[in-house]
Amino acid sequence: MSGAGLEWARSAAAGDWAAWPGLPADLSESELASALGVDVADAERRGVRLGTRAAELAIAGATRWWTVEGRVVLVQLEDPACVPTPADLFARLGPADRTGDGRWLRIGATTVEHVYPARGLSLTVAESYLEPPAFEPYLAAILLFSPTNMLAFVLDLGGNDRTGPRL
Repeated sequence: MSGAGLEWARSAAAGDWAAWPGLPADLSESELASALGVDVADAERRGVRLGTRAAELAIAGATRWWTVEGRVVLVQLEDPACVPTPADLFARLGPADRTGDGRWLRIGATTVEHVYPARGLSLTVAESYLEPPAFEPYLAAILLFSPTNMLAFVLDLGGNDRTGPRL
């Protein structure tokens, strides 16, 4: 990959989601492994539905990715780095196209998902529900994909799919 082709990997490694350029449309698993340091060979795999499509889900530690016809179309990072803080990040990103109940749940927290389909981002923030708050809001999970629109996020990337409780 060229230097420009690795901009997404640099942004992900730094946790600089405001600079996120979107996941490359033709990303292979080997490129994902090289850029993010995940072990694709030892990943747990199973066939799943992703929105309206059949896909393969692979899980390696805190990283999940979905492939369709051999291409990585969606990557989920659990507890990713986030520079700056979530509040500063949202100030830089502006209003989300959709904000709602988080699909990535955390015990002891309320989660809210903020979707930016044109940026290829879906951010899930965990917040304390106690008063006073027991912890500062943090980025619990992020979905990375190629820039798209809300309809494709829902239909092709499972934007309305429910994954169930997560610890």
